[in-house]
Amino acid sequence: MLDGFGIDVPVLRTEVAAVVGKDSKNTPREMVFTVEVKRALEFAFEETRELAHEAVGPEHLLLGILREGTGAAAKILSTSGVDAQRIRLAISKHSVPNLN
Repeated sequence: MLDGFGIDVPVLRTEVAAVVGKDSKNTPREMVFTVEVKRALEFAFEETRELAHEAVGPEHLLLGILREGTGAAAKILSTSGVDAQRIRLAISKHSVPNLN
């Protein structure tokens, strides 16, 4: 989806990895939801309802992250040029690029 909006996804992944980090053994750590993650999930559910969709999808999670606005993911997405309004409009018109 991001690729369809002209976002360089490999660069975005690199930026996220730099901020989030990886442990030395590259094994999963215990998953802990921060306040920002919890808010982003709540916003994703709200976006799903507002768009009258039946289930939460990646596009709703993306909008939730952007609406949350203060977490690392939101900041990286915003500085990469991801615009919530453009994404919301594309979703509502069912014309989201690469949404398969």
